[in-house]
Amino acid sequence: MFDELLKSVGAKFGLGDKAGSLLTMLLGHFKENGLEGVIENLKESGLDIFSGNVSSLDAKQTEHALGGDFLDNATGKLGLSRDTVAGATGGMLPGVLNKLAPGGKIPSLGDLGGLIGGLLPNLGGLGAAAAGLTGGAAGLAGAASGHTATNGLVAKLLPLLLAGLIGAGGWFACNSKKPEAPAGEKLAVQALEVKPATKTQTPVVETPKTGAEALKALDAKTEVTGEELVKALNLCLINFETGKSVVTAESKVLLTEAAAVIKKATKGTKIEIGGHTDSSGNANANIKLSLDRAAAVKKTVVGLGCDPAMFEAKGFGSTKAVADNGTAEGRAKNRRMEFRLL
Repeated sequence: MFDELLKSVGAKFGLGDKAGSLLTMLLGHFKENGLEGVIENLKESGLDIFSGNVSSLDAKQTEHALGGDFLDNATGKLGLSRDTVAGATGGMLPGVLNKLAPGGKIPSLGDLGGLIGGLLPNLGGLGAAAAGLTGGAAGLAGAASGHTATNGLVAKLLPLLLAGLIGAGGWFACNSKKPEAPAGEKLAVQALEVKPATKTQTPVVETPKTGAEALKALDAKTEVTGEELVKALNLCLINFETGKSVVTAESKVLLTEAAAVIKKATKGTKIEIGGHTDSSGNANANIKLSLDRAAAVKKTVVGLGCDPAMFEAKGFGSTKAVADNGTAEGRAKNRRMEFRLL
């Protein structure tokens, strides 16, 4: 379905097999998030993607359609410049959307997932090579089967050969005789083995590294201070659908755990929920998006039984950056929810 698109975009931007990898990521994004948000964002940019007059998007239009998260993620995984990823993605988007939603008829998320699920394993040409990169040994066997009949036989036999080699290695490891040490050395080793320990190890208490770990630790307590709560919440990575203020299903699970701990906070605890973005896109739009996302977090925990008077939602856009917006890593750090004790 996408062979010609892969070849043309791959040739234009010098992507080679990475064109297939990028298309696979794009389809995976649509499978998870649907098409409505992207199409709506394109309409905001004045683009009717189904008119037949749009063959590609510029970098700014592409970022507005998909969001900076997608482009940063693809840039990091593919090892390409962000401009190249944005340009290549913009070259793919019109063709992909017209294939998935012909005539502007948007399929339901379930139907779309089924359609894309069927396409991902069957991408021809460059796409098959990209899919093979993520499959480990299975991917190597699949790639081999796409050539001559001899290669196909090799692909079928490869797993058996590997299993045989691993089994043989295990047999030799278990059955080979090891060189015997001189008697004196044997006694020295035995003496070391039976010698009682003279040093008592002090138990190490690990500091929670994730929000889930921190919340679990606090959930064991009957009461939680505001400081403890804010520290745990700031370890939580809360994600949203690209370009929207809709909390992802995975983050809703995390917020459900957070709500159980919030209910144990000491009386009078008040917390600011601050939404932050990177500097990509329109500054005013980023302020609104960050506020909407902060409000969505508040709405979620309040819906789970937390006191609405505890929270104040604020949106700061990109005005309080904590990292360099000139790098993908910096932009990722700047897109965050930040909790502060009031």
